[in-house]
Order: sequence, then structure tokens, then C-alpha cells
Amino acid sequence: MKKLILVGVTIGIASLAQATSITVSTPTTLSGNDAYTVGIDLSVPANQQINSLTISFDDIQLTSVPKGYLYIDLLNLNIPGIQAVSDGDKSGDYFLSYLNSGQGVALGTEVFNSKNETLSFSITFNADELAALNLYAADGIFDLGIDPDCSFKLPKSCCSISYTTCPKTPPHVPDTASTAGLLGVGFIGLLLFRRKLALS
Repeated sequence: MKKLILVGVTIGIASLAQATSITVSTPTTLSGNDAYTVGIDLSVPANQQINSLTISFDDIQLTSVPKGYLYIDLLNLNIPGIQAVSDGDKSGDYFLSYLNSGQGVALGTEVFNSKNETLSFSITFNADELAALNLYAADGIFDLGIDPDCSFKLPKSCCSISYTTCPKTPPHVPDTASTAGLLGVGFIGLLLFRRKLALS
């Protein structure tokens, strides 16, 4: 029993050792006239995959008009750093065309109900979002799309990512007993076929 507990504790410690947290640089202001991409490199080793991830945003404040929306997307753009593109203050998610073309996944929309309202929120990836993330991050970088409808103020270090990794699942290889059994059946079939030819 003591050995089982020790093994469990060892496995638990090994799992904890793979948990990583990083702070992500974001703009300190978000204009409703623009949409933003933030390229992120998690530096996951080639033999590993991400098996859990949570993005946290802290103390984001709506600075204009009584109601505002913040659209957050996972994108497959492979663009490093922070980029801004003008969306002409158009309402709705600027990145919708990327989502519809299979180059992104919507992570959520935060609603701010009054001017100067400050919100903190987290997004924990589900299985489909993790699958997309591992696909997008295979070339080293994945991107967050942030589209504000209205203007917002962000602290310098408002965004953090916490994630864990695990070994990539190896492709299924048939066990040797099954392979040997199939070869044996095939060999017996050949012998019977040869014997039948010899008798005719």
C-alpha cells in the first residue's frame, strides 16, 4: 500500500512539474476602431502537446459609452507580436471570416454593461479548443484575436496563460500476439491451399 501511495505522489509531482504560467503582452488601450492579434509562442517541445490551458484577463475597464463588447478568438495566423488592423468601428466580431474559413475558433464574448465597469475573466479551453490550439501551435505560434466594440483600458500585465503539457499520443501499433496470430492463420491457409492443389 505504501508503494502505491509513493508511486501516486511521484506521478502527481511529475505532472505538476509540467505546469507553466506566462504573462502575455497586450496593448494597454483597445480602440473600438481596431481589432488586434497577439502572437504567442508557448515553446512546447516537439514530443509534447498541450492538454490543458486557461487564459486569464484581469481588470479590463470599459472607457466609453454605456455598453461594450470584447470578442476573444483563437486564430491560426502565425503572426508574432501585437498587430492592429482598422475595422472602422464595425460592430460584431472582426475575425468572423477567419472562424468561418476554419482558421479560428471563437473563445467567447465579454459584455460590459456600464461605462468604467471593470471586469476580470478566464477562458478554460475545452477538448475541441485544445485540439485546434495544438494544430495551430505546431508551427511555433498561435494567435489571440481581440476585437473591442467600444474602447477599453488594460493594465500592463492583464493577460496570463497557464497550461500543462503531456507526451503526444503515439499512433496505435498492433500488439505482437495479434500480429503473430494473423501470420499463423495466413500460413495455415497457404499450406491448406497448397495441399489442395497437390491432391487435384
